[in-house]
Amino acid sequence: MDTPTQEWFVDEFHLRSPVEEFEEFSSREVERLRSEDPSFADARHRAAIDLVRTKLHTEREGTIR
Repeated sequence: MDTPTQEWFVDEFHLRSPVEEFEEFSSREVERLRSEDPSFADARHRAAIDLVRTKLHTEREGTIR
């Protein structure tokens, strides 16, 4: 039941997959590391991210949606 005094704290809600959350976290983490150390070479870090992302995509394709 909605009443005129009822307040909503969530205007919009988007349920994200673990893959989306990991991709966002990884991007933010690379940017954080880069901002802390301008000489940060992210090639190995991105390679690790790609391996995990591939594994997550493979696992999700095998599940029933």
